[in-house]
Formats: sequence, C-alpha cells, structure tokens
Amino acid sequence: KVMTSADPKKIKAGLVSGYMLVELALSWVSAVNEGKVPSVEDTWTNVCQAECRKQVSTLQAKYLSQKEDIIGTLPLPDDELNSWHLAALETARKSFKTQTSTL
Repeated sequence: KVMTSADPKKIKAGLVSGYMLVELALSWVSAVNEGKVPSVEDTWTNVCQAECRKQVSTLQAKYLSQKEDIIGTLPLPDDELNSWHLAALETARKSFKTQTSTL
C-alpha cells in the first residue's frame, strides 16, 4: 500500500528522487557516525550540487556522442560546424534547466 499511495517527498518545494533520498540518508548517517549533528540545509545543498554534477556529466556525454556523429561528416564549413555546436549547447542548457528546475 505504501508503494502506491505514498506522496512524493519534497524539500524546499523540490521533488526528491530515490537517488537523492539515498544521498540524504548517507549524508545524515555519515554525520551521526562522525559525532556531528546532521544539518538538513547543508545536506540538501550537497545533494543538489551532486544532482547538478550528475546532470552535467550526462549532458557532456551526450554532447560528445553527438560530436562523434558529426565528425563522420567532416569537413564542414565553419559556419555549419559553429551552428551545430551552438544548437547542441542550447539543447544541453535547456535540458539542464528542465532537469534541475525542482532543486
């Protein structure tokens, strides 16, 4: 019943994914094990930063994969190559904003 009726977890109006919940728990356990008092604010900031790094890494891999595809079509005029790069960069920016908008 819990799996089907539990509300999504939120911190500061941001949805907490399963991955993020695990990161929060690990951070809190680590703080307690070190004799410290866990800070929700600091832990949430660290989890958000980790999620942003994860998204950047994913988007970099996607860009590099697309770059490999375009390398097969070289040579290209400079303006076409620059247009491709700017479009790929804008797509990555929009995706990053969408993926991290709830943090």
